[in-house]
Amino acid sequence: MLPFLGKTLKSCIDKAGEVLSFKINNKDYIIETSLSIENTFNSKEIETYSHVIMNPPYKKILSSSPHRISMSKAGIETVNLYSGFVSLALKQLKMGGELVAIIPRSFCNGPYYQPFREQLLSETSIKHIHIFDSRNTAFAEDNVLQENIIIHCIKGVTQDEVTITSSPTSDFQIDEETGQITATDMTQRKVSIEKIVNPTDKQKFIHIAASPREQDIIERLSPFISTLEDLKIQVSTGPVVNFRLKEDLREKLDSQSVPLLFPQHLNGKVEWPLEGKKPNAIRISDLSRPWLWRNKGYFLIIKRFSSKEEKRRIVATLYDSSLPGDLIGFENKTNVFHNKKLVWMQILPVGFMFILTVHYWINTIVNLVATLK
Repeated sequence: MLPFLGKTLKSCIDKAGEVLSFKINNKDYIIETSLSIENTFNSKEIETYSHVIMNPPYKKILSSSPHRISMSKAGIETVNLYSGFVSLALKQLKMGGELVAIIPRSFCNGPYYQPFREQLLSETSIKHIHIFDSRNTAFAEDNVLQENIIIHCIKGVTQDEVTITSSPTSDFQIDEETGQITATDMTQRKVSIEKIVNPTDKQKFIHIAASPREQDIIERLSPFISTLEDLKIQVSTGPVVNFRLKEDLREKLDSQSVPLLFPQHLNGKVEWPLEGKKPNAIRISDLSRPWLWRNKGYFLIIKRFSSKEEKRRIVATLYDSSLPGDLIGFENKTNVFHNKKLVWMQILPVGFMFILTVHYWINTIVNLVATLK
């Protein structure tokens, strides 16, 4: 890439003249910058940039990886290269410096990115967020799977209103009359930071609404501030990874097997068995037994994956252990709500009423979203 980068920057100089100069650093940004921060006691010495524009790499990093270790030593805890790049760049920004980055939207929620969100919200003022109506359209030529956003932040200034824009494509251009950046069918609105980050939310989730209708949904959900921990409820990923237990999968239930629930079996109610490519049962073996649960009581099951384009993003299904057998398998693409894998029947009536309430509210919220759309 270096020859092409050098050629491109030289072309820029040909157009801009002496007002532009450049330096290419052929180094590992994560390792080099983390080391400089670690060795620097005075943070002002590392604030070397007034502006940062970045499209960082997107890749999960293990806790044992050199990048994760080097960032930890520099006081940065994160799980992906892109958030690591942004965190380090924020450390290097001068006060009043600006950062623009195109990054996945995944940092907006989830516990793994909480330290990154806290840094972003405490060290910078978010000025502008651009979202794309469809990831399939905006970055179709690059086969991008992530749902990306463009975010503009300024370091060390008071948080003001946030501009939120959206467009179906990435055909940005400068409007000759206003001098503003625009795109085909682009929408624009301004909201307070409280509309994006609920002040009562300890995890600092970031909610980006492209329209007043979506904002209405967010505000209707805002009273739900209890965590699963508060409610003494756990959620587990379905433990049965089908390709690892391929030899034990069965199309039909027999005397040596027990039911196995895939997302395809869940549609507000359990539809089992189903004809098709997916198995309906799993044989009890020494290999599969540790991944099977007791088939007794009540569980709430939710599909782990859905695309932005799906009409119903969340489908909650109550399972009452009515399928045959003493054990049950939950496939890996499901999430199962439970109480330490204890049987809900043991904590009736409170447990059963709670799981019914969760089931009711999840489906009520989904129906509300569908109605507003």
